[in-house]
Amino acid sequence: MKKCWCEKHHKDPQDVCCPDSFAQYGTVGRVPSGSYLSFYEGFREGTDISLEEEQTIILQPGFLYLIDYIFLTTIGPGNRFQVIPYINQQPGLLYSVFSISGNEDTATGAGSFTTNAAWDDVAELRFRVTAGSDAGTVDAGVQGAVSITPLIRR
Repeated sequence: MKKCWCEKHHKDPQDVCCPDSFAQYGTVGRVPSGSYLSFYEGFREGTDISLEEEQTIILQPGFLYLIDYIFLTTIGPGNRFQVIPYINQQPGLLYSVFSISGNEDTATGAGSFTTNAAWDDVAELRFRVTAGSDAGTVDAGVQGAVSITPLIRR
């Protein structure tokens, strides 16, 4: 059986340092600019993280969570691509990524952040995509993944 950091250092495994859940959700498809991404479950361990109605990742209360994401998009040359995480229906602008496709058709974006939004209550996590140029918006072919790990138990 794999031991957590607490057990390895002779501490109580129920202490604040031993969460036992993690999950990864993938996305692939073409979405209109301004839409939330739909996800499928890649893997999940434990019950603290779950997917609800394809677009909403539910974070159970009592943890500081680490969120990692990476997305590749096909948007055509010279277009912009932005991903904004929404936590409890509020845009997490500090955690967003922005990329320009340049002369190629593709752009990538990756980010990582921690959130205590689920410290006291359940939190909802969604990712919104915008794509286009000064001439208007475009649909984006998006593929990527979001990985979630609780770091510290309350």
